[in-house]
Amino acid sequence: MIVNTLRSISFAAVAVLLIVIVTYAQVKPQTESQRLTDETLTLVREKRYDDAIRTAEQAVKLERNRSPLNRNSLAAGLMNLARLIRLRQQQSSEIRKQNFSKSPLSTIEWVNLLADRLEQIYREAIELYGRDSNNSTQQATAMFELADYTSFDRDLMRSDGDRFRKTEQLYLDALELLERSYGVADERALSGTSLLADFYRDVGEFEKSLPLYLKFITGVETKIGKNSKALEPALLSAAEILSGSFQTEQAESYVQRLTDISGKPQVLPEYSLNLTSRTKQDHESKMMGDSRTIRTYLKTLKWLPVNVTVDENGKVISAEPEPTSEVDIDGRNVRDRAQKEVRDWKFKPFSIDGINRKMRGKVLFSYLVKA
Repeated sequence: MIVNTLRSISFAAVAVLLIVIVTYAQVKPQTESQRLTDETLTLVREKRYDDAIRTAEQAVKLERNRSPLNRNSLAAGLMNLARLIRLRQQQSSEIRKQNFSKSPLSTIEWVNLLADRLEQIYREAIELYGRDSNNSTQQATAMFELADYTSFDRDLMRSDGDRFRKTEQLYLDALELLERSYGVADERALSGTSLLADFYRDVGEFEKSLPLYLKFITGVETKIGKNSKALEPALLSAAEILSGSFQTEQAESYVQRLTDISGKPQVLPEYSLNLTSRTKQDHESKMMGDSRTIRTYLKTLKWLPVNVTVDENGKVISAEPEPTSEVDIDGRNVRDRAQKEVRDWKFKPFSIDGINRKMRGKVLFSYLVKA
């Protein structure tokens, strides 16, 4: 059964524990490696992530100095180190959001320094795995994880075309590697197809994501059957895109299939598609350039969902913000402001098979409120 084994990992402590246990078991570590692994596991269980990272670094250093060099063991150690850093980075981000003033500057600087190394660590693991054709799955997994990391900041992806292209290429190369190694019908290749489709969906490239979801659906139907629960996420995403482009009949057929598979009634909201990434109006970047935003946004930045309908040329037909009586930092009514400004936004036209279509979905209108 396809279980999306290559899907972007959750950086919860339990997931990291499983990753460490599995990868080190695969490379049959020697005594010192096992000691460091056990110590790392203990530290993660105790949520002492800084110490766990330092211990993982010792394990990597040990593998580097081993003679003869075991590339798979070193690559596995690097992957564990990268995952621990991402877990620590996530923890730090959550702490800062809760109370930025209590986050020690030295800790923030240390976490940022670790983050600067992440891409280098991933790329070394990718290169090591790539030296052995038997490591296609591990190499592709490392590529997908690096791509997931570089695409995490969606706002940066929108504003940095070079970053988008590099991340996209990582996904494409990883999928090509799996399909070449195992065939397009293999569950690893199908999972990679789903990951690439999700990436395109999340950055608003619906024209690219929809065919991939349909490819995934066909592949799973052929390999497993039309009632496989592995189809549910792809059916939902495809239905959202089809509904958002007013292909209602086909969208409803996918929703019905979701109902049949899950055994529960499924209702797809008309405005479920996130169109924020398709707008040509970089509203949030402009707002973030305001000096008041830089000083206070962790406490005062908010978003108001706005239902929009866009014509075939990317012009807004209607904009309906969710109800709110809130006023922004300058005392202006947020709902009135959002409705007025979003009506003037321009969107990238949605095109399928060379035909432009109307779109409907949600955008997030950013604004500041007093702390």
